[in-house]
Amino acid sequence: MSVTTVDEVRAMVESPLSDVVLQDVIDREEAWLARRVGPLTGSRAVVIPEPPRHDPITLSRAVSTVTVTDAGIAVVVDVVGQTIRRDDLLGWVWPVSITYTPDDEDEVRRVVIELVREALSRSPYQSESIGDYSYTRGGRDGSGMIGRRGLVRSLLPGLSAPFTVSLLRPFRR
Repeated sequence: MSVTTVDEVRAMVESPLSDVVLQDVIDREEAWLARRVGPLTGSRAVVIPEPPRHDPITLSRAVSTVTVTDAGIAVVVDVVGQTIRRDDLLGWVWPVSITYTPDDEDEVRRVVIELVREALSRSPYQSESIGDYSYTRGGRDGSGMIGRRGLVRSLLPGLSAPFTVSLLRPFRR
C-alpha cells in the first residue's frame, strides 16, 4: 500500500497524468526511497552486536515506539528524537536488540511528493534558449531543487551520529 495518495500529490503538484499513471509514478518513487531509507512504514528490528558501553545509541530515523533488550533482558530507555539512552547507569550489555517504529510518516509523505514533483518536471537540458529568451537552471544538481540525495538525507537526521544504526548496512564501529 502506498504511503502517499494520488489526491495528496495532485493537491501539491499539477499534472496532466491520469490517476493510474500518476499512481505508478508514486509507487516508483516510494520504491526508490524505500531502497535508501528502509521500509517507509511499520516496525523493524535491529541487533547491535557491540554497542558503545555508556554512549547513547542513535537510530537513523526519528522513532515513536521502542523496545530494547540488552543481553536478552528488557531495558527501560529514554527516547529523544532518534536517540536512545539507558535509564540506569549500568551501560549497554551485548548484544542489544532494538525494535522500533519510525515516527516520520508526514516527512516521508512530503519527500515522496517532492520526488514525484521532480520526476514530473525533470528536463534533460541544463539551459534552453528560444529567440531572445534564455533559461539556465540553478542549484547544485542543476534543477534548482533540493535534489534526490538531499530529500533522502532529510529523513535520516541521525545518520551522522557516531553510533548510528542503519537498516541499510550492517552495524560497524
